[in-house]
Amino acid sequence: MNATNSDLDRRKLASLALIPFSLILMVIVTVLDIRTATDPPFLLTILNTLLIGIIPLVIAIIAFRSYRSSGSTSLFMMGSGMMIFGIGSIAAGWVIGLTDGANVSVAIYNVCIFISAVFYLDGSPADFHQK
Repeated sequence: MNATNSDLDRRKLASLALIPFSLILMVIVTVLDIRTATDPPFLLTILNTLLIGIIPLVIAIIAFRSYRSSGSTSLFMMGSGMMIFGIGSIAAGWVIGLTDGANVSVAIYNVCIFISAVFYLDGSPADFHQK
């Protein structure tokens, strides 16, 4: 139990260290007074894939494994919603570079979010009906 408290203390310190780090970064950016804005071509693609694409897919895998062991319909529906959210986010990021890609990207993202929301809504009361 002592090791657990030690790990928790390290996490708290690491979390608290982010606050001064962020403040120092803000001061540096303010002092440098950068006036130009750049948009690297693959920035949105990479960030969509890593942050809002892969993480929901990992959550969907965890939900699927839990569904296989418990048989909970709610877990299956929530996992399916996360899978659609992840795949839609990845697809939206990859089409942004095409001609008229901004509109297509927003359309893909919004449709996938709507479909995943339907799965979330369908899965949320599922456990209440089973009991």
